[in-house]
Amino acid sequence: MALRLLIFRAASASVERSSACRCQTPNRSTLDAVGEWFTVLTPDPTGWGQQITGPWPLRIESLPAEHADSCGLRSGGALLVRPDGHIAARWQDRPSGDSALYDALVSISGYR
Repeated sequence: MALRLLIFRAASASVERSSACRCQTPNRSTLDAVGEWFTVLTPDPTGWGQQITGPWPLRIESLPAEHADSCGLRSGGALLVRPDGHIAARWQDRPSGDSALYDALVSISGYR
């Protein structure tokens, strides 16, 4: 599936703590998950956590299924949220390759 770059603000929804999540507080708003880093919101944080490489500050947050559905995400999909809270990329389902997240971050930031 092709990368879709989007320019929308992330809406508030509840996120859950997962083993792949580096967050401190369970069951908080997605707006609380965004900060001075890129954030991946996904129902599959373990799968997306394996794709992390590069110079970007990045956090992977678990997105409950009911919120993933409202974002049009399937079980392997994800949203990449910029530090300013705008959604930078959206994958409805898991991309076939392992470089999708890296490629999106390079495209957005210009860094390799």
